[in-house]
Amino acid sequence: MIASPLFFKGRLKNFNKLKTNRADYLEFGYDYDSIMHYGPYYFSRDKSALKQTIVPLRRGARIGQRRMLSKTDCMRLNHHFGCFDVREPWRNYKIQVLCGMLGFSYEDEGQEWTDRYSSGLP
Repeated sequence: MIASPLFFKGRLKNFNKLKTNRADYLEFGYDYDSIMHYGPYYFSRDKSALKQTIVPLRRGARIGQRRMLSKTDCMRLNHHFGCFDVREPWRNYKIQVLCGMLGFSYEDEGQEWTDRYSSGLP
């Protein structure tokens, strides 16, 4: 959910919806862990008040990490650049394993989450 009254003027254009019939969206679904996802306080007019401008629809989801590609980011990049091949299942499996091992996921992280990492605050 986007809390538009809290935004800097002119920033709502960053949230134009894409069509969900795109192949990569249908293939991988929504990725809250994506390195490309804005944090909950991005574009806020008043960061000191810590009012979220972006509230995830999935309860308890954390957004806005900037540490590394998520597992799904890795898979999407490999898909986009044609790395998967139906004739080479072993190669596809290796890519999936590597993305699973290297990709970021909040579920895998043992540290306590703080708003500092996702806020856009210094």
